[in-house]
Amino acid sequence: MDFHLIWTTSSDSFSIRQYLSLISLLRHHPNERVFIHSDTLPIDFFHRFTTNGYQVYIRRFDFEKYDPNAPGYDWIQKKEKWKVVSPYYHVHIADFWRLHLIWKYGGSYVDFDHIFTKSFADLHSAVGTEHCHVGCMDFKKLEPSFPGLYKQAQALGMENTTVFLANGLVIRFPPKEPALELALCRLIKQYTPTDWGTIGPALWTLVFGEMPGSLQIQRPEEFFPFAWSEVGNVLNNKQADVELEKKLLYSHGFHLFRGSAGQRVNSPNIIFKLLKDILAFGELEGMIKVDFNYNDTLQL
Repeated sequence: MDFHLIWTTSSDSFSIRQYLSLISLLRHHPNERVFIHSDTLPIDFFHRFTTNGYQVYIRRFDFEKYDPNAPGYDWIQKKEKWKVVSPYYHVHIADFWRLHLIWKYGGSYVDFDHIFTKSFADLHSAVGTEHCHVGCMDFKKLEPSFPGLYKQAQALGMENTTVFLANGLVIRFPPKEPALELALCRLIKQYTPTDWGTIGPALWTLVFGEMPGSLQIQRPEEFFPFAWSEVGNVLNNKQADVELEKKLLYSHGFHLFRGSAGQRVNSPNIIFKLLKDILAFGELEGMIKVDFNYNDTLQL
């Protein structure tokens, strides 16, 4: 399956964190196509990757050619209105576009701060869950309205936990997935411009409730072995972390959340070791040319 990523800021802000994400993706999926949807990155921005045989392509957003018969058209045609009334417009338009992309083309969507530690080949119709920090979902409280969702949580041993559906940070579906079509169709009625998570946790909850058998929720540890609130401690830890190492053995990856930008990671931190291996692989494959020493420390 193809991979889709979104980049909306300038090329100058594309940093080592994003390169680590892309290189780790290709390390575990060397034959997959990667489409980066951006109006700001030059078309040849990833020429080192393509020159060395990797299928990395930039696609422009094309809202004006959105098919009127496609689900979600009633929402996207009002984007100029949403731009005025929503303080979270840029978040919402990215949330919408990732739903549309995976519905139309199928494949996987990941954020540009996700670091892969294994292949996604074993995932099907999957949505990651994240440790709670906002828009929290208490499975027990949802049981009366969404018994199917509660049953899935029970099967994963998550019925007593409070998590939050991961706002599309990691999703993987075949094309024309009915659950994604439902989400896009329901969006116009569900949408609250002043709610940050209206096209994220709130919409995913609705879809899970109505089509519980279509989506497979994943334990937080699958993609988020540490929470955003823990990232500082994790990166600053200069000791071996046995518990985190155990979690990483069974996870598909981890997130270098926005709060990690500019932080230093030092040896023998397990995250440092993983990131160092990714950089070394990228250099070896000719994807990047690293002009700094990262033997003992790495600044994100």
